[in-house]
This record gives sequence, C-alpha cells and structure tokens, in this order.
Amino acid sequence: MVHREWRLFLIILMTPNNSESVRRGLMKEETVNEKNSEPLCPESESLRCQLTELNNRSRWYSSELWHIPFAYLGVTGVSVTQLAVKGKTYLGVGCAGSALFGVFVLIHIFRIRAREQRAIMNLQDTERALGLPVTVKTGLGHPKIFQIALVVAVAAYAIAALFFVLQKQGIATH
Repeated sequence: MVHREWRLFLIILMTPNNSESVRRGLMKEETVNEKNSEPLCPESESLRCQLTELNNRSRWYSSELWHIPFAYLGVTGVSVTQLAVKGKTYLGVGCAGSALFGVFVLIHIFRIRAREQRAIMNLQDTERALGLPVTVKTGLGHPKIFQIALVVAVAAYAIAALFFVLQKQGIATH
C-alpha cells in the first residue's frame, strides 16, 4: 500500500506540464491485485495528503514570484548607487553586471512560473480524483506585472551599460 502511494506521489512530481498522464493514472478504475485483493489506486487519505502538499507548493511558488523581483531590484539598486559615487566606469560595469544578473533572475522567475502552473494542474487532477469540485485556477495575476517590471529593469540596466561604454569610447555625447 505504501509503495503505491509513493509511486503516485512520484508520478505527480515528475510529470511535466502535460498532466494528462497523471489524470489517466488517477482517474482509471480501481483494479484488484489478484494476490491480496487490495485496490491498486491510492487511498483517498493519501490523495488528501498530496492535495495539501501541492497546495503548499503552489503557494510557495506564488510567493517567490513576488519576492524575487523586489530582492533583485533592491540589491541591484543599492549596488549601482554605491558604484555611482566611484565614477562612470564603475557605474557602467555595475549596470552591465546588473543586466547580466537580471537575465539569470528572469530565467529563474520563468521556471518558477512554469512550476507553479504545473503544481496547479496537479492540484486540479488530485481534486478530480477525490471527487471534489475543481477550485484552483491559474491565471495571469499580479506576479506577471512584476515579471514585466523585471524585464524593463534588465533592459534599462543594459541600455545604461551600453551608454557608458559608448561614452567611454567617445561615441556617445553628453
């Protein structure tokens, strides 16, 4: 019995965004094991535990979508401000570093967004398997606004870094 619960839990964890295979695995009719006459699908209690875990996971992903952009803007803002006092060369390097760091943060944010959506789809599948009405939904929401703000900040840092490089070369004017 424990083996089947872990198997389902691993299926939910490892299934990519296509949750159709999980839905088929959860919704198929209970079959009986000939040796011990136990149903092969998990008990509703284990599905309820999975529902709780998936709910916690989706909430954690959602909170990260709020926290990471603010942390990035705070760290890079303080860093660039500190470098501005040292001169334009340092400021240009700081802007270039902030833009590069921002690209990595953006990749991380989009991966978190994909994982959040996968957790929500798995939540919906688990609710269906328990015979509950599907209550969780995924949508654009407010975190998308912060992703856009992050893209704008990265672009602004890259343009500023390019401006300082061109100015150092004498191509850009004051």
